[in-house]
Amino acid sequence: MSRQMARYARSGAWSTVAYAVQVVGALALSVVVVRALGETRWGVLSEVRQLVRLCTVLGGMALERSLLRFLPELLQKGDRGDARSLFWKTLLLRVLFWAPLFAASWVFGGALDRLFKVPLASTAMIGVATSLVFSLYNHVRAAATARFQTRTVAVGTAAGSLATLVGTAWALSRGGGVDAVLLMAGAGMGLAALLLLPAALGRGTVMTESEGKEPGFSLRDPRFLRYAFPFAGVAVLNYVVHSATEVFFLGHYHGPILAGFYVLGFTFAQRFIDFLPMALWEVSMAGFAEVTVRDATRLPLALAGYLKMLYLFLLPLACLGVAFSPSLIRVLYGEAMMPSALVSQAYFVVGTVAAIGAPVGMIVYARDRTFSALKAYVVFAAVNIALDFILIPPLGLWGAILGLGLAKLTSVALMSRIAWNEIPELQIPWRFLGRTLLASLPVLVWLLVPLRHLGVFTVGVGGILALGLLVLTFRGLRVVGPEESSLIRSTRLPLHRPFLRLLGASATEAADPSSL
Repeated sequence: MSRQMARYARSGAWSTVAYAVQVVGALALSVVVVRALGETRWGVLSEVRQLVRLCTVLGGMALERSLLRFLPELLQKGDRGDARSLFWKTLLLRVLFWAPLFAASWVFGGALDRLFKVPLASTAMIGVATSLVFSLYNHVRAAATARFQTRTVAVGTAAGSLATLVGTAWALSRGGGVDAVLLMAGAGMGLAALLLLPAALGRGTVMTESEGKEPGFSLRDPRFLRYAFPFAGVAVLNYVVHSATEVFFLGHYHGPILAGFYVLGFTFAQRFIDFLPMALWEVSMAGFAEVTVRDATRLPLALAGYLKMLYLFLLPLACLGVAFSPSLIRVLYGEAMMPSALVSQAYFVVGTVAAIGAPVGMIVYARDRTFSALKAYVVFAAVNIALDFILIPPLGLWGAILGLGLAKLTSVALMSRIAWNEIPELQIPWRFLGRTLLASLPVLVWLLVPLRHLGVFTVGVGGILALGLLVLTFRGLRVVGPEESSLIRSTRLPLHRPFLRLLGASATEAADPSSL
């Protein structure tokens, strides 16, 4: 494995650690919040959080993706001053984009009350205010990741998640409600942004200035404009496709309780199934961009390696999720939230299939095909909204599940077509995926255990037994071969050698990267 690929793998490992901390913190936080607020107030919070995410997307206009695309290129050329200029100018743009959204939340608060049939105006203003903090955090984190300062990102993210959890638990114990949860989330992400700012600016890193470099980078640069503006549209449409419209339709037609059930089930599965795609997105986007500049012929190799690492983790996790979602939701959140289990199981399946879209999308963006991606997103956002409008009023949760699933599959098909037209040599390691899926399916036997017999202890024991079964099937089918062993070793994650030995793979023997 080349030095550059090993660098991406190590950076990806630290990004995974950072996102893992976020997932664990978010899971613990959701248990505290759901049990403290109850079904109705949790549903209200779910609706407002969707507004927060919408404002974060509209206010940020996907500028963090532009940082991930152009910062590595500027740093590769040694343009340190231009890199900082890009950071600060795009940060200012975020604030300017956000200001009208806050004003709109104040002017149209009454319309929100009428739309969702519950009082949301004052809470929505608080949510929109915190969306600026989330937007700034995304910006600073992306800049730090583009410099491959992923260890610092992991530490800063952990501190922010811990602060959010502790602050929220304290506020709820003092009688706080939905507003307090939103404020504590903003405070935690604000702390994380401050901790990551030095790394985002490149302090503590050594860089050399290139001689005779090109004139300073400008936001009016045609390449930046061709990339950033379509990506902003893609970000908004991507938000539409990822559960947002379902929550709004459910809230309008069926009330906050059903919307809350959907959000809990969706986010419970999403935290796990989108774990690696989200954890690796930023560093992989920066890596794909750098590979494109250095040697674009290595993109098929990068895609194959990414997919093997992704689905080695994702397929067994998806099977575990389908098997254990009902029992875990019952134990963690209580019997009243059991309708969420159906949504969770469905997304474990849909999200696994759709995860292939993450690396495919990175290649499309790294090749500056953002206008093509924008056209594709327009199509499947339209499909998503149309399906929600048709299915959710009569079918409720089932309609939301079907609409989201069909939209996700449409998005993967269209983005894959763009990527393969751009680089026909791209390949999917189907044989490896088949072995991994076959080794993962036996854990579904847990679905045969009646829920009424399950508690914390029995679910814990069942989880341990399921993991043991996975070890046996992965060893028996020899899922992890020399190529996969080489990829895992290159991450240098703690305990990677015992992990490889556990699965019956070599922890030391090198493999030929060309075989990937």
